[in-house]
Amino acid sequence: MLYSDPSAEVESALANTSSPSAEVRDEYGVLHQLWKVSDPALIELVRSSMQDKKLIIADGHHRYETALNYRNERRAEAGAAPAPHMPYEFAMMTFVNMDSPGLVILPTHRVVRGVPEFSMDSFRTGASNYFSVEEADGNVTASRATAMIREAAHTGTSMLVVARERVFLLSRPKAPASAFGNMSFRQQSLDVVQLHKCLLEGVLRISEEAIRDQQNVTYVRDAEEAIAMVRNDQANVAFLMIIAHSGLDSCSPP
Repeated sequence: MLYSDPSAEVESALANTSSPSAEVRDEYGVLHQLWKVSDPALIELVRSSMQDKKLIIADGHHRYETALNYRNERRAEAGAAPAPHMPYEFAMMTFVNMDSPGLVILPTHRVVRGVPEFSMDSFRTGASNYFSVEEADGNVTASRATAMIREAAHTGTSMLVVARERVFLLSRPKAPASAFGNMSFRQQSLDVVQLHKCLLEGVLRISEEAIRDQQNVTYVRDAEEAIAMVRNDQANVAFLMIIAHSGLDSCSPP
């Protein structure tokens, strides 16, 4: 969950707590630390500070929906007077202040497989209805790919499309509003929405249901891994996304 708090009230209150209760380093080399907070006054400060915050589900909206459905089922089983402190009334979440200095939202790249008769020429023709399309070095490296996307970001949404022997840089989005249905303008401006609605659904004809069920789409965090999957004939094409930094005027959560 993302929330906005430029004053960083909660972070300031938690900054002086003791050493972490546990820590672990994940497969990407990122260190995660866990603190136990048991001070009633500190818990109340966090509760009161967060009480009026608007939350944005950055990831896990299906899990949140499932938690609500499970809660409602258990409430129905409990009858007219369900107990408010039962475990099913709660769901574990991570809250991140989107105003935290230095916050970086790492991209999740999309790797597409199983598209019948896939052709980069046909893809380019279709994509040109939604973006400016520029052919790039077919042997591009992951680091160069990331730099290219970042350099083109001033034009709006930008992404790199990598096939086995060809690479396209997509920038300067120009999709009509009709491509997004009833989505708001802010939703339409998100790079992942433009990718899914215009390219995956519009050009490659992958249905929303197939995307949701990951029938044709694999989500990959590492750009080098995404490129390797395509070049090793494990997929048709990879879509490399941009890194979002806190503090950018155009920064939006993924």
